[in-house]
Amino acid sequence: MLKGTDRTLECGSMRFSPKRLVLLAPTALLLACYAGVAQQALAQGGDQDRGPAIVVPELETSEEISNFFKQKRVRTRSVAKPVKSRGIRIVEDGASVEQTINYDRVAAFQIQFRTNSARLSPESLAVMREISRALQDPALTSAKFYINGHTDSVGNDAHNLDLSKRRAQAVLATLIELGLRDRSRFEARGFGERVALAPNDTKDGRAKNRRVELEMR
Repeated sequence: MLKGTDRTLECGSMRFSPKRLVLLAPTALLLACYAGVAQQALAQGGDQDRGPAIVVPELETSEEISNFFKQKRVRTRSVAKPVKSRGIRIVEDGASVEQTINYDRVAAFQIQFRTNSARLSPESLAVMREISRALQDPALTSAKFYINGHTDSVGNDAHNLDLSKRRAQAVLATLIELGLRDRSRFEARGFGERVALAPNDTKDGRAKNRRVELEMR
């Protein structure tokens, strides 16, 4: 943000005295100002680089789930590119790769797991049955999906990335057990803490970030 007083000009984390302003050419001033804003963004946790806030519908019943994805199938035929997508760079098997989530085609589920584990809690089976019934809708039997696992920021990054992927794989295994036999329709992916829906500094925010998403491919 650019702010001025009679003695200094502030731009992000940078401050310029009148003497310095005289010495800087307009282009140099612009570059320095940009650097100041970037430094301020990093100091505040980089939120400015994350783009607009993500809003993901949380669905509960098989009817809600099937209707949501059937509408997305119809809409996709007339839309040339994703409405909202986000590229996330992760490290897998020692290699840096970029995976993209198209948030125009994502629904989230608060599937609960045992603490620090990829084992589903018993109360999550009801949600899993609803998802299974929805994806067996005749209009969706040929649709393919990513199962995206996410965590909060508690714990180190490598652990959270691994945990999120194992949880996505656990959801996939449960869907197959519940009757979705065609494994080729699904791909389990883990993103760790990288795609937060809410700040991780509150209990409610962390709970919202611990989620599994279903993304139509």
